[in-house]
Amino acid sequence: MLRRTAYIVVLYLVGIGIRAGQLDDRAAARQAQSPSNAADLRPPGREILSLASMEQRWGIADVVWLSIVQWLGGEQAPKGALGWDRLAQMARLAVGFDPKYFTIYHAVGWYISSMARRGDLSDELAELGRAELPDRWEFPFIRGYNAYFIDKDFPKASEWMELAARKPKPPMYLAALAARMRAQSGDPHSGIALLEMLIPTLEDPLTKNSAEERLKLLRTELRFQKFDVACQRYLTETGTIPPSVYLLVQRGWVDEPPVDYFDTPLHFDARCRARSQYLQVRDDEAAEIAAGRREPLPASP
Repeated sequence: MLRRTAYIVVLYLVGIGIRAGQLDDRAAARQAQSPSNAADLRPPGREILSLASMEQRWGIADVVWLSIVQWLGGEQAPKGALGWDRLAQMARLAVGFDPKYFTIYHAVGWYISSMARRGDLSDELAELGRAELPDRWEFPFIRGYNAYFIDKDFPKASEWMELAARKPKPPMYLAALAARMRAQSGDPHSGIALLEMLIPTLEDPLTKNSAEERLKLLRTELRFQKFDVACQRYLTETGTIPPSVYLLVQRGWVDEPPVDYFDTPLHFDARCRARSQYLQVRDDEAAEIAAGRREPLPASP
């Protein structure tokens, strides 16, 4: 029995590794030729997965989860819409083997939301988890987080937080958080306050890291806004965009360092908006792109 289990696990590990591009240096070329329709990336269904796993599904779910973690930490981490679709597919595959695997629903849902701003995929994983684990407060919390930070639907975000607060053993702050979400406008100051309240309660390293990344992005946005104002002032006075962000600091117009919160230098685009090599798309632009109101911005050289 142990030999058969080990054999099955090794086969799945190799297969998943190849799909993630960890063991096959031609995986990127194969993936480029694969269907780009997210509907084509769905796992075959729980009954077929159970049959294919020969009842070793819990161990295989662990292997798939390990593969996800390794993929996220490697050089071939998800990029572009199809990359995030594939990550969600791997998560759906893993919970197809073990539908009660809380960590996968939660961690991958958080990661996709924070790093890709793909509320659609994150919400889907949260709903799958909520169906299997209806007493967990974390799933309506993710829905509320996405409604607040991505959809900018503050009443809906508050409703989800109120639902999370009614689940067994929720954090004590959730009821107050729901009220605060309903009253606030979703500006970076509000988001920073919410994340500073949330992060100390997160235990899963991947989830906590994703939230900390989001906090850095919000703090960077506030810093960008200060440089935007200074750039417009310089443009009004001289008729040109500043040749360097350092000039504005030297003049005392901005009292913060000309780098983002990832220590990447800032620069101005043709519209006098601050950007960095790490953060090319601003928060308001990302919201408009997600809503389909504008095309994705071209990458800066």
